[in-house]
Amino acid sequence: MRRYQKSLIVIEDFYSDPIAVRELGLNCTYSEPNADQAFAGVESKAAYFTQTLISTLEQIVGNTIVVDPAKNAFGRFRKRMSASLGRTSVHFDDTDWTGIVYLFDDPGAGGTTLYKHLGTGLFGPPDETTVERLGYTSLAEFDQSVVMRDTLDLSKWSASITVAARFNRLVLVRGGENFHGASEFQAASHREVRLTQVFFFDDSA
Repeated sequence: MRRYQKSLIVIEDFYSDPIAVRELGLNCTYSEPNADQAFAGVESKAAYFTQTLISTLEQIVGNTIVVDPAKNAFGRFRKRMSASLGRTSVHFDDTDWTGIVYLFDDPGAGGTTLYKHLGTGLFGPPDETTVERLGYTSLAEFDQSVVMRDTLDLSKWSASITVAARFNRLVLVRGGENFHGASEFQAASHREVRLTQVFFFDDSA
């Protein structure tokens, strides 16, 4: 099943054999946690994808896409066992699309939320005119001074749309246009690994 909103696409039953994909994600090799990484948990050293998967994503978004695994994580697995936060929570990405496939089934493990920043009233990063109006010299300065300042403080944000994590559900967000992040966890601990596969990519020019 496919559901669209302006900045969000949700695809149910994304993989035809999600159990095999989950097993791959659970058993592949992971890098050591890095204190500088934005997300909590660990990420697979290798990226796992096929041209067929790229073609499927192109059909979903209705455009040819640009995939650069050397620059952005595409097809990498991420896993963690706890609800601990990473260095960032609410943020925006330097890509047109942010994709995540949920490969676990734990109703207390949150999902994906799009946010409004209460202080500025913005739902995503400002354009050049708005950056100047807000008193910043660049989007990078705004990001550091506003978004990264408030990234972990959910009292500074209002949730606008939330999509729960569900096994084999793909969520695609216009990551470069929307403030978003992992939904707040509803449970203190989880019995199983919170396993996901992420895809960051751009529309073709």
